[in-house]
Amino acid sequence: DAVICVALVYTALVPPAEVAFSKPSKGPPPISVLFLINQAVNVVFFFDMLLQFFLHVQLPKSQGSIWIRNHGKIVRRYLKGAFFLDFVSIIPFGALTYTGMAVFSEMQAVRLLRLLRLVKLLRMLRGSRLIMRYRASMTLSITGANLMGFIVFTILASHWLACAWGFAGNLIGTKENSWMGPFLDGGSEANPVPWNIEEPKIQFATGAGLSPFLERATSLGRVAAPPRAPRG
Repeated sequence: DAVICVALVYTALVPPAEVAFSKPSKGPPPISVLFLINQAVNVVFFFDMLLQFFLHVQLPKSQGSIWIRNHGKIVRRYLKGAFFLDFVSIIPFGALTYTGMAVFSEMQAVRLLRLLRLVKLLRMLRGSRLIMRYRASMTLSITGANLMGFIVFTILASHWLACAWGFAGNLIGTKENSWMGPFLDGGSEANPVPWNIEEPKIQFATGAGLSPFLERATSLGRVAAPPRAPRG
């Protein structure tokens, strides 16, 4: 369970940022450390999926809180329940570009595969199962648990929205026609920008500032884009 928790945190934070801020390339990119980590996480969730076929299941209180120990019933219950989502979430979409098939080398296919990596977020449903499994042993009060849940939700929502802003600026149309346009080339003469919006960390920080969840949490004002100076 500890390994699954670490893998869930990685899945919640890294794949959205990878999809939003890494530049797509035609054809298979060079194998990187991040790619190897992604495949290792896929292997962890694959073995966890296999393990679900053998774990005893406790029914909810409305059904008598009975433990299911019959292997056949455990398999049928899992196949009818979360198996499909678990199976889809372990498909290594990022590795399909290394198969050598021409269809996966086209730029549109590469962008689609990048977007399909977000299917990994379905793994977050496993987090709810872990919480349900250990809820009875938790010593936190209901208020404390709700507060912790709100904090986690705020952090994740702010992170995902910042990634959504980055994805919208990088992969939808061109940067000149997106929210990044006014920040390109250092902004305008009247409103110079002291940072390079081409850098992923600057894109993430700006997107986080545009996140309404982060605005309410930190009482920061909105990031106002300076007017774009005409070219030529």
